[in-house]
Amino acid sequence: MKHVKVATGLLFAGFSSISNAQLAKEEGVTGEFSMLAGMSSTNSNLSTSGDEYLPNGAQKRTEELIGGALGNLTYTFGEDLNKQVFIGTSREDIATGLIALEMGYRYLTDSGTKVSLAFLPTVLSEEVWKDPYNFDAARETTDRTGNAYLFSLSNINGSAYSVDLGIANIKVDEELSGVTQDAQQLMNRDGNSYFGKLSYQGMLTPTSGYSVSLRYLHHDTEGDAMAYDHLGAEGTWFKLHQRHKFAATLTTGSSKYKAPNPIFEDEKRSDTHYTAFGAYEYANLFGFEDFSFVSLASYTHHTSNIDFYDYDEYFFSAGFSVFF
Repeated sequence: MKHVKVATGLLFAGFSSISNAQLAKEEGVTGEFSMLAGMSSTNSNLSTSGDEYLPNGAQKRTEELIGGALGNLTYTFGEDLNKQVFIGTSREDIATGLIALEMGYRYLTDSGTKVSLAFLPTVLSEEVWKDPYNFDAARETTDRTGNAYLFSLSNINGSAYSVDLGIANIKVDEELSGVTQDAQQLMNRDGNSYFGKLSYQGMLTPTSGYSVSLRYLHHDTEGDAMAYDHLGAEGTWFKLHQRHKFAATLTTGSSKYKAPNPIFEDEKRSDTHYTAFGAYEYANLFGFEDFSFVSLASYTHHTSNIDFYDYDEYFFSAGFSVFF
């Protein structure tokens, strides 16, 4: 999954009046529509929002105005309201600074476990440089595409533990990284990813709680210099106070690459990062029960032993969300 690039609403998953024996209050369709505007800023050499010319291998900071309309739809059915089909953006992910379009099926077992199967067709799709390391001429863009599949067990046997397992494929339409044929083979970004996450969520008070998780990602690419293993940790705090909802998330992780990088003196790449993300919702805006003001903000600091991959970025957005 990727960090928020467009605007949408948020959910504080710890606040739910729905019984563990049901996925919704009643049978039928429910949903949300959100529209926000915001700004992002980054100095990443890999960002296609920056300058196509990179003569000294260092990108200037670039700002970008962004906006979007997103949402989700669910249809709940079954005698015990324990079956659900869904499409849209996961509000649980958004509340921790992540975004992905997903569609799938969810089932609540008699023991209280929520079993989900989801297809995420856009989580890996974005514009990238054909050759990010072209320091002599203007770089050209191409499309990166990919599909992801996620299997989740939430609140296992009614407990506070959850497990996510995922697999994804990645394809760069025109892969031209590297000058020589040998370098291009080592820098090929096409491949597959395998993902696992273990989470725990608890309440601190009747109106506040937290979740913590450990995650592991194995990214296996055709080019050994771009393959890596990533280990990360995440903690989220959420709070409800009258019409106000708050969430704050801290994420950190490190990535170790498989083979030396032929473009940067055959140095084996090693990265670390941390991200701070905040979300706020003001419910019942103007007295309308299903109308809310929402705002999201994040900051990411990414460092590497190869300076080319260093960057930091921040994001801010604000807007409105309607529930139905």
